[in-house]
Amino acid sequence: MSKQFEIGEMNPVDIDLLRTQRDSLLEVIEVLSHSKPDFIEDIFAFDKVATIENLDGLVHLCDAILDEAEGY
Repeated sequence: MSKQFEIGEMNPVDIDLLRTQRDSLLEVIEVLSHSKPDFIEDIFAFDKVATIENLDGLVHLCDAILDEAEGY
């Protein structure tokens, strides 16, 4: 069973799953950062730079939760 961390009183977080999700976000950011902007914007209809910034914010949120759960 993986370790869990409580956010607030009723919100358990699976630490191993959160770390996996964080790593997946980093992989998506890496792929997006090396793709052509016109490809991303034409195919997926979103702004490459704004999307990378938003995903990076989610990575920082995951890092903060992981740091808190691990006592850093």
